[in-house]
Amino acid sequence: MAKIRINRWARPKVTKEGLFYVFRPGTEGLACWACSCDNPECNCRDVNIFAVPIDFQTKAIELRNGTFLTYRQELSGIQPAFDEKVSWTVLLDIDTGELNPTKEGDADPNTHPKLKWLVEAMDGELLEQLGQFRLRSKGCVWDDEMTNPAAPLGNWDPGDMVMYNEVYPHSREDMYRIDGDLFVALEQYCISPSCECTKVHIAFEHPKGDNQDSIGHVLLNIKTGDVEFNSPTKKESLLCNAWSLFIKRHRGIDRIRERQLKMKKFGKEFKKKGGLAHRLQPVTNTATNSSIRGKPGRNDPCLCGSGKKYKKCCIDRELGASV
Repeated sequence: MAKIRINRWARPKVTKEGLFYVFRPGTEGLACWACSCDNPECNCRDVNIFAVPIDFQTKAIELRNGTFLTYRQELSGIQPAFDEKVSWTVLLDIDTGELNPTKEGDADPNTHPKLKWLVEAMDGELLEQLGQFRLRSKGCVWDDEMTNPAAPLGNWDPGDMVMYNEVYPHSREDMYRIDGDLFVALEQYCISPSCECTKVHIAFEHPKGDNQDSIGHVLLNIKTGDVEFNSPTKKESLLCNAWSLFIKRHRGIDRIRERQLKMKKFGKEFKKKGGLAHRLQPVTNTATNSSIRGKPGRNDPCLCGSGKKYKKCCIDRELGASV
């Protein structure tokens, strides 16, 4: 049995059983129960969400013997407060954040007057929690500090920036759909604990399987909030759209500041262990892997044959002029 009390003013929080709720401004909301595939060999990226309407009188939601209940009072003997016929099931893509009907003929979350509340609430924080729930369902014991200390070790030098998903390989891939095309946001941070830099590099690229080039990157100053756009010719508007969707999903840059602190903490441990103490194979199952993308990583040798690192040779030439 799992139970969660309702606080209309609190941010959504997913329990280990998949229970959560969202409230729109006012007195109505949705009680939700997430379910995910439990096969660790399956690479599916979806989460099913069962939702029922609730109002300001709802005090708690409960999962009992596989039955989803809502209560207007938290007293024994009180019956469920919702009509079981008024409920919906939707399918969430954990990477893109898109909600879709589970089958043809079901309500469309993007147009349904009540399911739209769930669409509007599906920000970066809620997606991260549901991503962690998906991993737990597959038998992965989620640990927010679970890192892959080998990812930046191959040819990392002091001052190099490191991708977040290389250090935290279990994080969801942050994808956005623009004009029918998918782009993944790849965040790079300085991990040097003594460095006081305030810049974070966020590139937007096509995920693995696509052969198209990057649409550019954004250089964010997390202290001032200033941004610099760098994009190939004719892709400036795509980069601006991608950045707008990124900021909207994550509700500003506070999440970036939190991640920078985590990366600095990792850098401190990396330095304490001598850098080479835990050499492992680099992660190969994310879109951040350079071999999957079909082009060199920032720290890999440049393909032009100069002997220099890609980031110090042809990367700026390929990205083009600043917007």
